Amino acid sequence: YSRREMRLRMPKPNFRAVVSLEGQLTWKYCHDPKTHKWVAICEPFRITVQANSFPELRESMSESIDAMLTELWSTGDLERFLEEHGWASMTPLPEKSRRSRLSFDVPLRTRRVNARDLEEAFCQ
Repeated sequence: YSRREMRLRMPKPNFRAVVSLEGQLTWKYCHDPKTHKWVAICEPFRITVQANSFPELRESMSESIDAMLTELWSTGDLERFLEEHGWASMTPLPEKSRRSRLSFDVPLRTRRVNARDLEEAFCQ
């Protein structure tokens, strides 16, 4: 193969854009004494995550919000969502393309609560 043919046959790397958002988002979290798991709830978005350690819990919080925002972007609903929640994009949203991958930079505030305050989130 010539050099030109090799370049055409090689997969192009995925584009990864980071979109910084400004908004208020608080997660309530606790350590469940029965299961020894860490549990967090984002009430405004009805998301619950759990993990074996607090660092894993923080990662799960970020990943779940990132997945939700990515889905909203892919369906074209992200701008409406941001407006409805009083959020703003600090960076321009990229155009949709099937090769684009997004990552969202969202400030997360956490508030530790008593386990009994999150009992409905615990899996039995």
